[in-house]
Amino acid sequence: MARRILARVVAVAVSALLAVAVSMQPGQARDSDDDRYYQPPTPYHDSGRYDPGCGDSGITARFWVRGVDSLEFVEGSHRQAFLLNDRYRFFEKWRDSKGELLLTWRGEFHFKEVSAKHVSKSQVPDDVIPPEGLVGPIYLFKSRLTGSDVVRDADGKVLDRTRGMQVFSNLFDTLGDRAPGGTSLQFDVTRTEGNFPPLSPEDVCALAEKLSA
Repeated sequence: MARRILARVVAVAVSALLAVAVSMQPGQARDSDDDRYYQPPTPYHDSGRYDPGCGDSGITARFWVRGVDSLEFVEGSHRQAFLLNDRYRFFEKWRDSKGELLLTWRGEFHFKEVSAKHVSKSQVPDDVIPPEGLVGPIYLFKSRLTGSDVVRDADGKVLDRTRGMQVFSNLFDTLGDRAPGGTSLQFDVTRTEGNFPPLSPEDVCALAEKLSA
C-alpha cells in the first residue's frame, strides 16, 4: 500500500492524520538541547504496487511518491512534542484485472504542523479522556494541508480534481516517551478552502469501477 500517499494525502484529510507522526521514519535525536531538529529535512521516495480495495473487481494500482519531510522540536517541550513538515508528490496508475490502464492519479501536497501549545491535564475535557487515562504531556497542535490532485482516464480526460487547503486542530497526548507519535484525544477540521478534502482511494475506486464496468 502507498504508505505515504494514504497516510499523508487521504488520512490527513480525515481522522487518520494521526498516522503521519506514528508511521514516519524518525531521525536520530541530537545530543544538544540547542539543536532544532529531531529529524532534519530528509528526502524520501517510494514505489510499489498495492490493492486499493475496490471490492472484487481485481483492480490494482502502482504508485510512485517523492518528498522531503522533517520533525522539529517544539520549544519548551523537553523533547516530548514535534512539528512535522512534509512536502510530497505522487503518481499512480490503476489497472483492471486484465492489466488494462483505467486511470491515473497525480497529486502534490504540503502538510505542516504550524504550532503546538501545552495543555494541562486539568483542561482536557472529560469526554475525550481514554479509559486508560492520560499520560502526558498534552499538546494542542495546529496544522494545515494545502495542495491539489487530479484523476484522468486512459485517454487523459479529467475525471475529478481537488485543490485547496484545510486547517486542523489535534489535542494530543505525547505519552512522555520523547518519540514521535502518541494518542489523539480530539481531532477537528477547523477550516476548509477551495475544493477539499483531497480525493480518497474510495473516491478513485468509484471512478475506476465505472470505467471497468
